[in-house]
Amino acid sequence: MLLSVMVVTSCSTDEDVHLVFIGDSIVARWDLEVSFPSYVVENKGVSGSGIANVANYAHKCGKKNIVVIVGTNDLGRITDETMAEYAQSYMRQIVATDAENIYLFSILPRKFEGDTVTINQRIERLNALIKAESENYGNVIYIDAYSYFKRNESIDSQYSYDGLHLSPYGYEILSELLISNLR
Repeated sequence: MLLSVMVVTSCSTDEDVHLVFIGDSIVARWDLEVSFPSYVVENKGVSGSGIANVANYAHKCGKKNIVVIVGTNDLGRITDETMAEYAQSYMRQIVATDAENIYLFSILPRKFEGDTVTINQRIERLNALIKAESENYGNVIYIDAYSYFKRNESIDSQYSYDGLHLSPYGYEILSELLISNLR
């Protein structure tokens, strides 16, 4: 997977933005204007990015509401021994954005070419660690999307066209989950 380097000057250049979406290709490919027609949205998704890209937004999102979907591209660099440390670092970097509200989606299940047979078990463990860390922050709303997307030990094929990236049905689920959790 390609890693992208992105220079960020601020979380938003428009003071009227209500929801800023930060993350990987799942965010980058999301047609936010169609999914959220009654909200002002900004898409900061970068294909191939991981949690390191979120660090670019440190202290730049004050008084903003951000939506974060990130982590799947980091899975190859996380071992069972470093998973807890990664979850702590993951949350520190997300909270460092200083956003007013952070809507944090769980990492979604996968069935991508080259994935190991245990990838989704690892994602479940990592999501549990991230969720536990998120409970330490009052401005983080953790959204468990994983359970909505999983079927037969991987991502349901109706929600993804390649085992990683989402179909329109997958985006409908994410949209509904976010709308039902907005403060």
